[in-house]
Amino acid sequence: MAKGQTEIVSAVLLMGIMVSLVVGAYFWGVPLIEKQQDVVRVDNMNKFMKSLHENIKSVAKGGGREIMRNVEIPGDLFIDEQNNRIILGFTSSGSVIQPGEQIIVAGDDNRTVAPLGSDPGFITVKSEKIAGRDYAIQMNLVYRELATSTDSYKVQLRIVGRPKIGGSNHLITIEAAESEDIAGQGEGGKTLHATNVRVRME
Repeated sequence: MAKGQTEIVSAVLLMGIMVSLVVGAYFWGVPLIEKQQDVVRVDNMNKFMKSLHENIKSVAKGGGREIMRNVEIPGDLFIDEQNNRIILGFTSSGSVIQPGEQIIVAGDDNRTVAPLGSDPGFITVKSEKIAGRDYAIQMNLVYRELATSTDSYKVQLRIVGRPKIGGSNHLITIEAAESEDIAGQGEGGKTLHATNVRVRME
């Protein structure tokens, strides 16, 4: 084979190797980058929900107002007033949480009624596979009854304005409202002392 032909063959082989390396790096690298992004997203949302929980507890205990500014939600944040919970839902391009298992990330446990002195709420997270490599992740911040032998106590969420937001640059205002004593509405027919907390999402 002539020297010129040898150089051409070598150049073609070298280019083929380089293309293979680039393609391999892409197929290996992109999933790793996406997984890291998902891990960061889940961690950020975990921190956000814990911060929201602490702000609601602070207002319920001491009154006043707390404001969370520049809130960014990668999916949807929804206040379910009827079930006294706040739901955060978003998607992940990989499995960063064991699918199908409900994990407690804040609070003593996930009982709907707990002894007085327990955390008034708890946060859980669950992942479900939806299609291909995509997973739906849902975080729930739930407020429950805290009971004694005679009475029950609860932080009660009240929606002001929009029940649902998503995207970036949101404002969440949390403020105290009038409390209520409701006979027979607590666990086992006890009097329920409801500490109402208004949540406005803009």
